Amino acid sequence: MDVARLASAFPKSPGTPQNRHVGRWRLQQAGLVRAIAAWLADLFAVAGARRRGIGRRLVEAAEMVAVSHGASRLGLEVTASNSQSEGARLLYAGLGFVDAGVGEFVSGYSYWTPDGVELRDEEPHTYLIKEPAAG
Repeated sequence: MDVARLASAFPKSPGTPQNRHVGRWRLQQAGLVRAIAAWLADLFAVAGARRRGIGRRLVEAAEMVAVSHGASRLGLEVTASNSQSEGARLLYAGLGFVDAGVGEFVSGYSYWTPDGVELRDEEPHTYLIKEPAAG
């Protein structure tokens, strides 16, 4: 993996909001689409269903689908320091995901209140990758 090219896709820009779609576009522009062929995004288990293996089974199923479509790598972003995401970080590490070497970057999403006001939720993330077992 060309870590320098991957890192250049996420330039350091403190205070500049960047969402996952911008990050993916930068990966494409840097010519890294083949390096990270499948993205796993927005995986959640409701609080009452956590610690039952559901997340592991979801990630494993996503990996099987990605491999069946020819993906050579899987990538995902995970919050860097949110204590509520510690379980996710442990899960991904246990499944073989490693830090892609791009450092922390701000990622988030917009949502709207019932009266139409746009709000933004952002926090530092890291990007993880995994080379799935062919199977």
